[in-house]
Amino acid sequence: MDINQAIRERRSVRKYRPLAIPNQDIIDILEAGTMAPSAINLQPWYYVAIQSPEQMKRILSIMAVTSEKIKPELEERFGDYPQLIVNTQHFISLLGGAPLCVLAFMNQPKFEQWKREAVIQSIAAGIENMVLTAQGKGIGSCWLSAPVEAGLSEDIQREFAREKGPMVAMVTFGYPDQVPQMPKRKTNRYIIL
Repeated sequence: MDINQAIRERRSVRKYRPLAIPNQDIIDILEAGTMAPSAINLQPWYYVAIQSPEQMKRILSIMAVTSEKIKPELEERFGDYPQLIVNTQHFISLLGGAPLCVLAFMNQPKFEQWKREAVIQSIAAGIENMVLTAQGKGIGSCWLSAPVEAGLSEDIQREFAREKGPMVAMVTFGYPDQVPQMPKRKTNRYIIL
């Protein structure tokens, strides 16, 4: 798949088919995450790919807490759309049945204090590489910040990457059961001078 096609067809998938992703595809996705540009070549990422039922159960227990902690924010933002709140909480709690979840951490604890913004930008570039690589393979994804916003980044770090820095984001991956329509894009978001 052409990169422009992957960019234009990518959607945030919130419901997956119960099909395992081949190991080579998982490796390709993770490798793409390590090929991103990074500030002063820090390569500050550390990815944990969760696919085993036992490990998925561990992350889902944290996501159930995330769902409850984020509910007030959802109610404030989407109070006029109660079904959207229910659907969002349901997705956060169960990760849409995704067969793969990748946690993105800062590679070193010191990055939390040193070059933090540049480190987060670098990890975000890695995540985008993973998402687009997955899209090119017909694998959907959804980038989540909810655990970080709910204040559970350190809990997840202690569970899955004790010696690393804080978690920056998580991404679910799987074969889409439902592919949402593209949301309306906002205009006037760039200028050429």
